[in-house]
Amino acid sequence: MNVIRMPRIIQAIMFMLQIPRAEVCKPNSNLLSWKHAAKKIDLMASRMLDLKVIGNNTGSYEVYETLNYCQRLLQNYQ
Repeated sequence: MNVIRMPRIIQAIMFMLQIPRAEVCKPNSNLLSWKHAAKKIDLMASRMLDLKVIGNNTGSYEVYETLNYCQRLLQNYQ
């Protein structure tokens, strides 16, 4: 049963907000686990409020947290 229509969009947003993959996806895969992701919706909302788009980002990022990776996730929705 699908809980949401386009799970890749939620997954890409969570990745860009640096929510760890293990807390969003099914174990040993890249598929969104709604059971895990639903618990992080409040965290996602608070990180979206605190997000600063302008300026340099000096933090370290995982490969799946980059804009290019998230664009490839959403490629089928364009």
